[in-house]
Amino acid sequence: MTLPPPGPLDLAPGTLLVAVGPGAAGKSTYAGTAAVVAVICLDTLRREIGGDEGDQSITPVAVARQNALLEQYLTTGITVFLDSTNVEAHVRAGLVKRARRHGRPIVALRILPDLDTCLERNRIRPANRRVPPDTLRWQHALAAEATPQTLLAEGFTAVHDIDTGLRSAEGEPCRMIISTGKGDSMPNNDGISITGHLDPYEWSDEETASYEAAIEAVNGAVGAYSAVIAAEEAKPEPDQGIIAKARQEQNRLARERELLRSTDPWQIAAARRRYAELAREVLAGIS
Repeated sequence: MTLPPPGPLDLAPGTLLVAVGPGAAGKSTYAGTAAVVAVICLDTLRREIGGDEGDQSITPVAVARQNALLEQYLTTGITVFLDSTNVEAHVRAGLVKRARRHGRPIVALRILPDLDTCLERNRIRPANRRVPPDTLRWQHALAAEATPQTLLAEGFTAVHDIDTGLRSAEGEPCRMIISTGKGDSMPNNDGISITGHLDPYEWSDEETASYEAAIEAVNGAVGAYSAVIAAEEAKPEPDQGIIAKARQEQNRLARERELLRSTDPWQIAAARRRYAELAREVLAGIS
């Protein structure tokens, strides 16, 4: 069975479209059908800047470039699609703030196939684009928490659930309810209305970029241990002790990632250095 592509959205000129979904959810697939003038993709920016879209070490530079492009498009009133995960509330808060500053509508596109589908799509990606499975599960859980009501409360003008037609691990189409909710942050809206969406903290671009870089550094370390596990499992006689220890370290890193606070610049700076060094050390020790 072939599902029709998602229908075009009725967007006001200058709308900021924000994808909300984990890695391998089909965000870039949808971006190719969205009929917008501009698409900003962090993977593409990493490739343009450093030659490798999976090189997380250049994420801070890519985020800075993303923010500069967003300013350009919002200033000139060009509708733009932001193709990144945006599963963390503070990242979305910064985007809402930016859109409001320019007086532009901001629309969330929830793209959330089932977890098994994302994990399978991630598995068959090129090695440099794979997200560590534990990180993908974390992203999926955060995306699931970003319900339409939550996103409207954060200040989004409207929220759409997008069905990209991806298939689940059982081979059935991933059917999602296609719905639209409208918030009250812009005039003349109807549908769902949520009030009280003042952000408890206003995130600066520098804080956002630093925090995202720290998260990517942790993810890079988790990925390094995934490489250890893969290398060991490929041996004729894998050492189960090495595999168990690597998984234990991945679990530890996942817990430490949850403790990162973007409002603590010293913690974030130290985390960026520590986890980047850890990833290099782990990868260098693979035999």
